[in-house]
Amino acid sequence: MVEMTDSVLPNILEYFEQLSSTRDASIPYCVVFAGANATGKSSLALNTAQALTDLPQMKKLGLKSPAIVNMDSRQVYKHMLIGTGSPLTFTGRKQCKNCKLEGITHYLYNFTDPGADYSAFTHKDAVYELIRALTSQHRPIFLVGGTGLYIDAVLHDYKIVQTRPDEGIRSRVKQWQGGDETTDLKTALLRADLATLQKLADDKLKTLNSSDRQNPHRLRRLIEKSITGESAERSKTPIPHLFFELHTPKSILLDKITRRVQKMMENDALLEENLSLLNMGYDYSMPAMRSIGYQEFAPYFSGTVELQEVTQNIIRHSVQYAKRQRTWFKKVEDKMVIEKPRQPG
Repeated sequence: MVEMTDSVLPNILEYFEQLSSTRDASIPYCVVFAGANATGKSSLALNTAQALTDLPQMKKLGLKSPAIVNMDSRQVYKHMLIGTGSPLTFTGRKQCKNCKLEGITHYLYNFTDPGADYSAFTHKDAVYELIRALTSQHRPIFLVGGTGLYIDAVLHDYKIVQTRPDEGIRSRVKQWQGGDETTDLKTALLRADLATLQKLADDKLKTLNSSDRQNPHRLRRLIEKSITGESAERSKTPIPHLFFELHTPKSILLDKITRRVQKMMENDALLEENLSLLNMGYDYSMPAMRSIGYQEFAPYFSGTVELQEVTQNIIRHSVQYAKRQRTWFKKVEDKMVIEKPRQPG
């Protein structure tokens, strides 16, 4: 990790010097650390922030210690630390909307309720508020995480716009619900299987890539947006930023994901976290609870699978998700790819 930190520092300092030369105090000093899960984003961002804090070049540029802002859609939820791989895990902290970890201020980690209606738009608004505040304090902002949509929503200032609802999908959904007005759309779609969601989406499937067509979450969002007529408007010009994508060879990534999940399962830690959530009244129909590391326990608690199968399913789903993350970040054009060492570890 020290070697990786040394590889990004010169690029970051050069970028900061370029921004400083504009003498525009309103420009944020944003650096993105993105990539698939288990590639070491959080560690690299933390180590880089610590290294920059002590450099005389930062003082010369009039910059203070960088802040780390969460860009992982699952790590925003309270009580969900172990399964999401939150940097708060085993630190003794339960939530961190604004706290210091190893000398660096972190924002927006495990702070909102798992039952809350939280979206990329909600997160973008929270991040923009932070960017304005941190920029006024002359502090660089490290956007760290693997949720491509959340990162893109911030960089390209997503806004909700109203369009014409899709009457075809609306009609199919109404017929499928059988006139049931007591169950809201989100809840109904959570109960639908993959084949049903694909049938409801019908010709809209062609707007998705092959991976998203097999992704129930993406299909549910497509159907919801088609019915409400809401869509995202994306600015063509992003806010100024430097983008790093961490990349790990597939065989090494599989090994890292496997060992990460096995560690989560040690001493029944992840099992106990799931039990705690259930005891607090949360259930697996909630979007947050359908995250990897949680949804796999639903059949375990219903008595249909053993704990060993839960572990294997979490590993399998994590690998599938990593593939989708890589597909997303492959589309990012203006970026620097940081290759992780090929040795496991």
